[in-house]
Amino acid sequence: MIYVHPSLEILADAIEKERGPLDLLALFQREGAIGWELVFAAPWVGNSIWDAIGYVNERAGQLLSKEDASEIKSLVPLTTAAGVLATMFPGPGEYHHFTLHEVPVARAIIVRLRPAAANSLAHAYQP
Repeated sequence: MIYVHPSLEILADAIEKERGPLDLLALFQREGAIGWELVFAAPWVGNSIWDAIGYVNERAGQLLSKEDASEIKSLVPLTTAAGVLATMFPGPGEYHHFTLHEVPVARAIIVRLRPAAANSLAHAYQP
């Protein structure tokens, strides 16, 4: 069982210090999936998605334990310009069994969720 919440807080802090605010940083585990997706959204992601993926991948490799990093199977950047695909939750925490844009998610560990982002993205959540 993955438990990286403190490590993800460190990762989020480092990213925000270097790149600017995050609207979302979370781990999503899809129904039936073995690993996790590291999902992130920030205004700066829209500048270059590939740069954002490379940057987050590098920082995650530096700041997460090898065991925790090995459980992350993919990185999923969300752009605010295209309408961030996020869920309406009251804030950081662990959530279970919801659908996000027709994708069933078994478990989510949300580390960062800006209140403004949550309010503007409420339409994405389907319980």
